[in-house]
Amino acid sequence: MRIIKCIAIFVLAWTISAQGQREERVTLLPPSEVKTARHSYPPPGGAITGSWQPAPADIASAETKLAQICQMTPLGWPATIHIEHPEQYYRQYLGVIQKGKKVLYINAIRVWETEETPPRNWRTHFYWVVDGGLGYWQVIYDPATQQFSGLQINPRA
Repeated sequence: MRIIKCIAIFVLAWTISAQGQREERVTLLPPSEVKTARHSYPPPGGAITGSWQPAPADIASAETKLAQICQMTPLGWPATIHIEHPEQYYRQYLGVIQKGKKVLYINAIRVWETEETPPRNWRTHFYWVVDGGLGYWQVIYDPATQQFSGLQINPRA
């Protein structure tokens, strides 16, 4: 009976832990990943000329303002296209320097209903998809102005 209780407690704890991990959709990538981001499609906001280490408060500020993205028209897309629920995407944050300003580059990855988790290394490596449409987007967040700009959705194949 004790063994069954222990197994039940273990399974319950594991399930709760897995649910908590599944819901964490934000990561700060290491500065070394700026090199990969620099060579993706032209980054929103212009060329990346350097990197910096954002504080947790910078990312928290962007996260509290995600709803702004819903109102933005993506570059090169019809005005009827919007990102409806940016909080449902997995978001990779990078501290980059553009035009002499420290900004956050946010790379968003959609995990479709048929999948349960994002790519295995999404927390440590910049994840770039050549197409994918609304499943993948990028935006710049300026911590100084607390505004997003340059919303860009990946092209469709």
